[in-house]
Parts: sequence; structure tokens; C-alpha cells
Amino acid sequence: MRSDNCPPSFEAFFSLWQGTVEGVKRLRSGERYDLALMLCDKEPASNHIQLDVVRLAGDLKAVAIEISKSPP
Repeated sequence: MRSDNCPPSFEAFFSLWQGTVEGVKRLRSGERYDLALMLCDKEPASNHIQLDVVRLAGDLKAVAIEISKSPP
């Protein structure tokens, strides 16, 4: 993925987001659903959550939080 049009203040977040893309693509549909629920602060539908899903949710939430705290 290209990052040449990414503002310098967002490069670290863009890099972290880039790292999640392949992981999300590898998830099965049920795991993607659990990820979506977790991103919305809802309980996952599955009884056994994969650690990859938890990690991806944490990474994506971290990106969103940091971007929301960045000045305009």
C-alpha cells in the first residue's frame, strides 16, 4: 500500500492499520463478525474468541483513538 500521501503525523497510525489488513482478510466470516462487534464495544457472538481477533480489535481501536485525539 502507498503511504506517500499520508501526513507525517499519521504515518505511525497508517502503518499499524496497514498491518491489520491482511489479518482481517484471513479471518473467517464469524471471526469478522466478532471483530465488528468488538469494535462497537459489544459482546462477541462466539463463545471462544480467537486471540487474533482480540489483537486486531485492539490495534484498530488504538488507531481510531489516536486519530480522534490528533489536532485537525
